[in-house]
Amino acid sequence: MSLFSDLQTLVADRLDSDAVFSAPPAIPILTEQIGDLDNEIQRAIQRVGLVAIVLTPRVTRLDRRHLAEVEVVISVAQVRELSLRAGSKKLAADVAASAWALLDDWAASETWQPLIAQSLLLVEVSPATVYEFTAKTAVLLTKT
Repeated sequence: MSLFSDLQTLVADRLDSDAVFSAPPAIPILTEQIGDLDNEIQRAIQRVGLVAIVLTPRVTRLDRRHLAEVEVVISVAQVRELSLRAGSKKLAADVAASAWALLDDWAASETWQPLIAQSLLLVEVSPATVYEFTAKTAVLLTKT
């Protein structure tokens, strides 16, 4: 694992620890670390109509001292008819807002600065409703 895939896993675990995500019907939380992400997303949508994806962090180097700014994006997709059929009353917008509440000002570990929420946007409406929540953090990169 790397520093950035570890961050992705820690964010996914944080989301999974909350009842909004884990209460039945549980919302699958996927990361881009899995092999065939597109198929996993489709399976999750078919099963419960709703899925959260923690995308690979985007990294920008800020200065010569190896400080990096890291953007974390969580995408929440829903096909409402399928989620209703699965017995879910959860809405993609509410789930994305819960991600905001869980992650804003949260430090994934001692290595990372606390995440700072940046935006929550509706990015797609058909065939699935998709919201993206974005937060930023920083880390000091060290040479090994």
